[in-house]
Amino acid sequence: MMTNKGKPILPQNGEKNEKKKENLVFANGQLTYACNDVHVIPGKLIESFCTKTTRLDLSYNLLYTLKGLENFTDLEELVLDNNWIDDDTEFPALNSLHTLTLNKNNISDLESFLLKLKASYTNLKYLSLLGNNACPNQLSDKEKDDGDYQRYR
Repeated sequence: MMTNKGKPILPQNGEKNEKKKENLVFANGQLTYACNDVHVIPGKLIESFCTKTTRLDLSYNLLYTLKGLENFTDLEELVLDNNWIDDDTEFPALNSLHTLTLNKNNISDLESFLLKLKASYTNLKYLSLLGNNACPNQLSDKEKDDGDYQRYR
């Protein structure tokens, strides 16, 4: 809510502002639904945008399931950074997908995770897993060495 001077009205006495504005932007086949703290892909998003989206950004949510993603049949790029995706998350088949970023999730078993992705995304050309336990990083984990990083690459 805004005052007549365009400044937000802040809740008083520790009240919470229950009406959080939804972050949704769609333009030229690109849908961004980031920072909404959702655990699942909302049905209204699937219904409204699945047939016209080629790039989908669901970053900074709390996603642990990708149920409904299979409806985005023309999807080429998928950004799932900063969610709760882990080794058990199921990835629905998307034949057009060529770019996938899963930075800063909860992926730890690289080999089995890659096999799962290979089965679901046969045309995948670019994958980023930075910030996951499965991605060795000498800067944040002193026990990892260059050999670990080379095996990852």
